[in-house]
Amino acid sequence: MAIQLGILDRLESLDKLTRLGDPLATLAKIVPFTLFREDLPTREPSPKGGRPPIDGLLLLKLLVIQHLYRLSDEQLEYQTLDRLSFQRFAGIHRIRDVPDFTTVWRFRERLGEDGVRKVFAKLESYIMVAGYKAVGGQIVDATIVQTGKPRRDPDESTVPTVQEAAHQDDDAAFTMKRGKSYYGYKLHVNVDEAHGFVRGAEVTPANTHDGHVLDAVVNEADGRRSTAVYAAAAYPSADNTQMLAQKDLKPKFAHKRKPGRQLTKRQKEQNRRWSGVRARVEHVFAHQNGHKPGGRWVRVVGLVRVTVKLLLDQVAYNLNRLSFVYRRAQGSCA
Repeated sequence: MAIQLGILDRLESLDKLTRLGDPLATLAKIVPFTLFREDLPTREPSPKGGRPPIDGLLLLKLLVIQHLYRLSDEQLEYQTLDRLSFQRFAGIHRIRDVPDFTTVWRFRERLGEDGVRKVFAKLESYIMVAGYKAVGGQIVDATIVQTGKPRRDPDESTVPTVQEAAHQDDDAAFTMKRGKSYYGYKLHVNVDEAHGFVRGAEVTPANTHDGHVLDAVVNEADGRRSTAVYAAAAYPSADNTQMLAQKDLKPKFAHKRKPGRQLTKRQKEQNRRWSGVRARVEHVFAHQNGHKPGGRWVRVVGLVRVTVKLLLDQVAYNLNRLSFVYRRAQGSCA
């Protein structure tokens, strides 16, 4: 027998979810999502009539849910149908108003990299207004993001099928790490030392050298208490040192032992201190990887789509981080 959930039952369930600490309810309370509306793509109603366009803000909230809980497009539709907390957060009051997964996919395609960067920047501004300015040092690092099948050898005689060609990512690249080969992209991030928010992010093919992206992710000193930039031993170069000096920033790059020479006692001590700071960026990567071995995987193809997915990861991470620091300030970080 089908279970009928009446209005009073629904309200009672939502009230209990709130009392039990629904994280999405907390997020909706502390972030005015309407501030993103002007940056979202819109669709005009069809002249032939039919169902009106779905609110872009609702679809953005569904993307936030998807990246908070690491759901596929199909699972996002299923879980939204199943969970009252998802429906309340997105502003869905009737089951028939839950968008199908293709609607969410098309919205993400229309949003694109420019749209996600606008959302990221708007959220960054709100985080600073909320009192979490990037006043500490900047921690820069990169992580490998693996993708689907590598490109075929151009000399290979067999011609791929249409389906095979659709799953080949010609924008991705191979790289080596600790003797193991990976195929995909790199996510480069800048995390602030004081509060742990992601303040900048870029995506490149995996064979891009970490140090070549430093200029794109660091921010100028801009009145910070600390002008330090913490990074691993892959980042030191004359160009990067000069670039940081122009931005009134001081490099605190890990020292790397040169052939035939040992690190001095002072260099070892600096490495020890600075590695403790740089370890904070690993919390960001671990959270987004789902603490799974092998790191992050993406199931989309092409630099543009991968960039959109990974930038949405940063938006979701910053929202989750904002909720955490809010609950910590309220003394309820269970």
